[in-house]
Amino acid sequence: MRVIRAKGVIILFLVQSLFFTQCATDSPRFEYPAKPIILFWCRNAEILKHLTHAANWVWVGDPARNKDKNMIHHQDTWLAKDVIPLVWAGGVCYIDASLDDFVDRWRSKIKKGARALQIDEYMPQSEMVMAKLAKALEIIKSEYPYIYLAVWHGSFIPEGLIDAYTKYVDLLILENYFTDQFYGWLVFSVNSERVRKANIIHKTIFGLEITEKDWDQQEQYIQEQIKWIRTNAPEMPGIGFFAPKAHPQALLGAESLAVRYFIDESNN
Repeated sequence: MRVIRAKGVIILFLVQSLFFTQCATDSPRFEYPAKPIILFWCRNAEILKHLTHAANWVWVGDPARNKDKNMIHHQDTWLAKDVIPLVWAGGVCYIDASLDDFVDRWRSKIKKGARALQIDEYMPQSEMVMAKLAKALEIIKSEYPYIYLAVWHGSFIPEGLIDAYTKYVDLLILENYFTDQFYGWLVFSVNSERVRKANIIHKTIFGLEITEKDWDQQEQYIQEQIKWIRTNAPEMPGIGFFAPKAHPQALLGAESLAVRYFIDESNN
């Protein structure tokens, strides 16, 4: 009888292993939404009606074991709303780690159930570091081809990362926070041409910053940036906003501009 039970345990274990392996292999990939992308990295994304990507305030896991967390921000809640939930994963903040340790940090998120990751962040580094950053994208995408992979990229796009972005990234978010007017417009111009030349402009958006200031103090220059994008990079599929400290009024104001320039104009 003990032998039979042991075999049963082994058989059950094998069946479960095969089941979970199959589920991971067959997990459906997120398709690019037919509607324009409107992405927000903010605390109160649930108030936004046209959101397609929720960034950072997303968690995964068993709700019964995480009763202190708000179910509004659970991955499954976002998925039920047809929103892609981007779980945070570190980028250059981990560059001192070995390649295996670097990738393991991402794997841990996926093993907990994450369906989409946002890598925060990539930017120009030494050739050796950029080779590691590119290799990390290749490894995680080869192991988990169904994972939706978004990368936040700061500053100009170096040649050392273009190939990896082309092959392994589902959404490239080009950060452009206007701390300097000349530099900000230059980043717009140079990076939009680089992604166009690489034929990845169709999966690239700019990420603009919404601060804690009142919306009437920000609306004009945010609108100017969006108008520039729509005029000079009309192939881009949407817009993103980095707004961790923004007030709800500013979030709704930015969403209204996104709808005006990316949804309403597309329908006309």
